[in-house]
Amino acid sequence: MSFLRIGSVLIALVAAACSSDPGHDGPSSSTSAGTTGAGTGGAGTTTGTGGATTGTGGAGGGGVTGVEAFVAVGFGGRRVVSCDGGRTWIADQQVADEAQDDWHQTYSPKHLAYGDGAFVFLSGWGTPSTAWVSEDGAQWDEVTIPGATYTSVSYADGAFVALGGGRSARSTDGGRTWQDTELSSPAPLNHARTALAADGNHWAFGGDGEVYLQDGASWIQVPSCQGDRHGHLGFEGGLVAGGGRLLSVGHDGDTCGLVLADGTGLSAGQSGVDPARRPIYADGQFVVAGGNQIATSADGEQWITQSLPNGVTIDLIARGASGTWVGISGNGDSFYYSDDGLSWQPGTASPGNTLLYLATGPLAACGP
Repeated sequence: MSFLRIGSVLIALVAAACSSDPGHDGPSSSTSAGTTGAGTGGAGTTTGTGGATTGTGGAGGGGVTGVEAFVAVGFGGRRVVSCDGGRTWIADQQVADEAQDDWHQTYSPKHLAYGDGAFVFLSGWGTPSTAWVSEDGAQWDEVTIPGATYTSVSYADGAFVALGGGRSARSTDGGRTWQDTELSSPAPLNHARTALAADGNHWAFGGDGEVYLQDGASWIQVPSCQGDRHGHLGFEGGLVAGGGRLLSVGHDGDTCGLVLADGTGLSAGQSGVDPARRPIYADGQFVVAGGNQIATSADGEQWITQSLPNGVTIDLIARGASGTWVGISGNGDSFYYSDDGLSWQPGTASPGNTLLYLATGPLAACGP
């Protein structure tokens, strides 16, 4: 049984959307489960450990069949991939040492997304945005996105969507080419530090103490996402959508959000965990990880907090369509995997720069 179900008396909501946030060569590859048409959080049937998985739903699944991959990126343009459910991490590479990354380099990372057989992460705070694109988690191609400096990248309705600077850019060919357009009305934020395409009709932007959702041509300020109680957004915590809801998690674990269909505000809450990285939506639950604790919620309002086993520290977390959980410590040196989210085993990886983003999805081929 997954830890997401332990002690929960809440009704799990149906999985719906994507995720989104920043903060400051290993062993040989092995082949994992074949995956059909499922993205993060998809429900499916699994046969044995590492067996074939068939799933539906989740973010960015498309119709790709292949190996379930987990990809993490971080400071200095570091990127690393696991093709065996987090047990070993390979193709570990970086452009520069972490000490050289001041957030304004062309390799400074800003968000990571999976969609339809490819991973895309953005880089370049204060510089023209670059999309780094990979279809195997090992070979990465750089693509300059025209227009603004973009804040984030998501995958929604069959396209990667980059948002920022009052503009959006879409890619329908796996991040290889982008079409830049101006938003009908820019978000009324002094400085948007994070953004999210919740679906094809709803885009959200967040900054220090402010979160806005675009619904058509108008902007809705998300209730209770205001002031000091919801700061550092885009560095610790962030935006996530799932179950028809948009949730924002602040640096101190404060939560707020709304129902996407009608804009009804969620009550201001507290997850009980200070997030070091962005929250996720998986297996019908919102999940916030920070240090030795994980908090889960079916509705984004009522939370259950659980402590991790002694010595296990997880700041980045993801769940594959096969049901495998992967966790990484914020310093990028400790990697874990779990079949149930309760018992965690150490993975094998080389030390390197701090890791900031983690995503999962099936690839036609994984690793070098």
